Amino acid sequence: MSNPQLGDNVSDVEADSSHEDDSAQSSGLNNGDFKPIQGHRYCVLPIVVFLILCLAQCSWFLVRLGPLTSPDPDMHGPAAYTLATGKIFSPTHKEFDGAGNQVLRQSLDGDERFLYLSGKTNVLDIGAIQLSIKGDASIQQQKLANSQPKVNVTIPDAHHANRANQYFPLLYAPQGTGLRIGLSIHLSPYASWQLARITNIITFIIIWGVAIWLIPRGKWVLVAIGSMPSIVYLLSSLMPDGLIIALCGLFTAMLIRTIVDNRHSSKLECVIYSLVLLYLLYGKIFYALPVLIIFALPHTLMNIKTKILTVFIPVTVFCVTFIPWELYFGGLLAIANVKSNLHDIVSDPTRIGSLTLHSIMQIPRMFIHQPIWFFPQFVLLLTVWLCCAINALVERSANSQKRVLFSQWLSRNRYCVTILMLSFSAVMCMYGFLALTWNDLGNNSITALGGFQLRYIYPLLPCCVFAFVPNTVVNKEREVNLIAANA
Repeated sequence: MSNPQLGDNVSDVEADSSHEDDSAQSSGLNNGDFKPIQGHRYCVLPIVVFLILCLAQCSWFLVRLGPLTSPDPDMHGPAAYTLATGKIFSPTHKEFDGAGNQVLRQSLDGDERFLYLSGKTNVLDIGAIQLSIKGDASIQQQKLANSQPKVNVTIPDAHHANRANQYFPLLYAPQGTGLRIGLSIHLSPYASWQLARITNIITFIIIWGVAIWLIPRGKWVLVAIGSMPSIVYLLSSLMPDGLIIALCGLFTAMLIRTIVDNRHSSKLECVIYSLVLLYLLYGKIFYALPVLIIFALPHTLMNIKTKILTVFIPVTVFCVTFIPWELYFGGLLAIANVKSNLHDIVSDPTRIGSLTLHSIMQIPRMFIHQPIWFFPQFVLLLTVWLCCAINALVERSANSQKRVLFSQWLSRNRYCVTILMLSFSAVMCMYGFLALTWNDLGNNSITALGGFQLRYIYPLLPCCVFAFVPNTVVNKEREVNLIAANA
């Protein structure tokens, strides 16, 4: 849903524009600069709808699913516990896994009630949502830890795994904070895990609510994305996926706001962009690729020096912090021999490239095999997106020339083209990582790469809002004036 006043307040930067006012030209700005383009009600209503839909589903998952019923509970639970107790630098030792990879196993000591994960159920996100409908029988088993005595133990052992060091600890900041509060006020183990989930929910809702408030176009698309059951489950669990999705949405909203306002990015915005980029790098490097769209911004919105610093500083911080941690504490999970797969990729990159492309083409087929409840959320999202897209298309066609050179078309649609390329590159990198760690590339009989899950693309969903960004045609004379004004 778009603002009916938007067309009166935001105009494209046309090279041959004849209706720019003199005061705008003298200040280096035009009539597309920041104005209150939305009414108060227009901002509040989408947020209220989002809160109602999201909180209702979160309450459902909190009650119907145990905190240890999720994908990889032996990773998310201990990871939150290590951060909450300050044991992220617990000693590690080298050993070889079943695939022949040398990995670092971290020895973690602590409360048995939290580390043994009584009643844990390892189930995929789709299976967990289905389980919430039927009822999670493991909840009572998970609550048994409340009646057990506090005993200090060390994991991993013969019966209990520890994957707390698989991801960088800061990814679990919301969960670790909630668990720390639970430990400090002496809540039961089950209640402490639930509090960790609640802080994860609160963090997502705050960030996503701010994103909905800020974004000038496509508010209802963000509402639809943030209310999808598949995403709400992730943010209501101990998994870090929710915060990654929220930060992607916040970045998208802030950048689109800057583009529509047609103003130079502030220092605060650039700092937030850098922090988002740093966090995404800690999560999965390929989720950070869409942030590179800032290089598609014209100099009037962000000069080249600011672009480089916005990316260079977080990348440097990431290298300085993550690489040493990965060398001394990080633990890789792989079911295939990484060195052997890397050799196969170098030896025959054409085969691996075609295998990756073929696997990407199979993603739509993955939707067919999902349960019936899975489809309405995407139908709703697609419907809302199409309504916004049609409205944006009508506005563009009214403001654009009938005949446009390809270079002009590319400049006007620079954001859509760039974000499509970056998103596709991110998916390629996802499959590249899976090719290294989850597939035996030496087996010439495989026709598609395994290990991909649909939830991997959820952080990329906010990128679809770039389709509603107004056309951009850079006025070279004005660009020179603005660069001089911002120098």
